[in-house]
Amino acid sequence: MSQIANIALLGAGWWAQGWHLPHLKANPKAVIAAIVEPAKQPRSTLVSDMDSFEQLSARYNAPVFESFDALLASPLRERLDGVLIAAPHAAHFELGVKAINAGLHVFMEKPMTTDLVQAQKLAAAACATDKIFMVNNTANWRPCTRAAREMVENGDIGEVRHVCAFFAANLGWLFNDPANAGWVQPTQNMKGNGFGWGQFSHTMAWIFMVSGLTPTSVFAFAKGSEITGADMYDAVTILCTNGATVSVSGVAAIPGTSKHIDNRIIGSEGMISYCGRAIDGALGKSEECPGQLELTRFDGKDRVIKKFEFENLDQEGTGPESLNEFINGCLGEPFYQGVGAEVGLAAVATIDAMYRSIESGKAEPTYLQ
Repeated sequence: MSQIANIALLGAGWWAQGWHLPHLKANPKAVIAAIVEPAKQPRSTLVSDMDSFEQLSARYNAPVFESFDALLASPLRERLDGVLIAAPHAAHFELGVKAINAGLHVFMEKPMTTDLVQAQKLAAAACATDKIFMVNNTANWRPCTRAAREMVENGDIGEVRHVCAFFAANLGWLFNDPANAGWVQPTQNMKGNGFGWGQFSHTMAWIFMVSGLTPTSVFAFAKGSEITGADMYDAVTILCTNGATVSVSGVAAIPGTSKHIDNRIIGSEGMISYCGRAIDGALGKSEECPGQLELTRFDGKDRVIKKFEFENLDQEGTGPESLNEFINGCLGEPFYQGVGAEVGLAAVATIDAMYRSIESGKAEPTYLQ
């Protein structure tokens, strides 16, 4: 087994150039084996200064291909261990399936897809292979999230009966701007666009990974931007297979640079509370986040972990825990799975049903059964 993971980056847009590529370059356990980017000069409404085809190749000492097919047809194919997919959402399915069929490990940006049928097919393909498949909802690899999941698995709160979650951010500038088409306009078979696809995928992935619940139906209301129509204020109720209920609220426009998270999982024997303010590293250097993880039980055997972390958006270092665990897996080392195909699919199915419910005015199935 190689001591260095050979990773190909698929999609060199603003997030890849600001986060993934620098992280991979800084990681002593990985090498950027190739970059795939169809645009000679990548552009974004969010970042003005982006490297060109030639600049990317020179900066990261890696060959750049215009298509994934071209990379797979090259001699470099035999060196690859895995791919990091940071292309637009609409390209996730095709790239993911091609990577799986090529026998490669897959690390994919969230959400897994924005098309439910594609998500179902991609999840089936991922589950049929022994290769790693991860969706990069970074909060799910954080130590306190892992601790919360262990509390549920260990039966510390008994049977999960209800989840309530609140997620709010200062992203009005993003969802109110028509120029940010990828964030505010649906594409292809996508149902809606806005805070749901842009941010709720973090909350949904957290809920379903930590609680172990499977959603069956969704009822939702939303208020959208008066400028773009993108949803910005969401109220969502979810019914799960074991009869548990989930209540989720999302807000896209609050003051400040913090993201406010309030997640509570209530069971037959106790409650887990994971609440705090996450300083958005994408808007500046991350700082200590006020908040904590708390277990309260009817028998009084409570526990508190005075630490709070949600998304890992730091630009410095070797990247978030999720990426480092993926690289460990590519090298055949033990790794932690925060969001695999099943949780990724559950998040997509719930958000898809949310948008369908907003449009129909009635509860909509997730089609996960």
